[in-house]
Amino acid sequence: MKGQRKIKLTILGLVAVALVTSFAALSSQGKTKQKKSTVVELRSQDQLGQDDVEASQVPVADYNAPKPTDAKRKAKNKRHEKKLPAAIDAEGENMPAVSTAHWWSGLSALPADKSAAVVIGEVRNAEAFLADDRTGIYSEFTISISEVLKNDAANPLADSVVVERTGGAVKFPNGRTRAFRLSGMGFPRVGRQYVFFLGRNSGGGDYSILTGYEMRGGKVLPLDGQGKKLRFNEYSGADAEAFLREVRVAVSRSSQPAND
Repeated sequence: MKGQRKIKLTILGLVAVALVTSFAALSSQGKTKQKKSTVVELRSQDQLGQDDVEASQVPVADYNAPKPTDAKRKAKNKRHEKKLPAAIDAEGENMPAVSTAHWWSGLSALPADKSAAVVIGEVRNAEAFLADDRTGIYSEFTISISEVLKNDAANPLADSVVVERTGGAVKFPNGRTRAFRLSGMGFPRVGRQYVFFLGRNSGGGDYSILTGYEMRGGKVLPLDGQGKKLRFNEYSGADAEAFLREVRVAVSRSSQPAND
């Protein structure tokens, strides 16, 4: 009897150990799955990129804003006409979110050679404007310049400069706001510091942003190429001081005469 009882107790003990082991394994597996799920979710958020940015992060134009009377603004609006397939309707239903134009073609990661000016500065203001015929939208950014690294103009740059970039958001009469951008192209944020590579617009002395890099916390964040495999991403997370040294070298090389 005692022997049988001992055997039963041993069997019960083994069963208990097996149950505890199985529970621990299942619990560990569940935690692993949860961790993997979190990682996947975070990665998907990281990979959203600039093309999925909300309209709240983009300068906004009012659909019903009155037509400009200023000659300079009229000329700018005219320059941005016919950039969309059709005029944007009052509901915004036919407004595309992204254009797949390869605007970065021909630009290096540090396009000093293509730049009329290279500056370091803080964005002080941002506005968006619709072309008069509503077939285009562009944004303007006022930059307070802290340092000019390159300027090919005869006159020095002022303390602040207004630059533009294709794209922006539109607020419609129904309260809806929709953004349009070129694929892979970002918009600088007010209150943040950037290195800007600026191209001169045709038919005028104003500038457009070729590309830029935000400097925050001693690190570099590319303005463009988020969520896409573009050359600008090679500087993502780079040390800001080391990055600026490379920018200065690129500017110096762009100013040297070409060899015969």
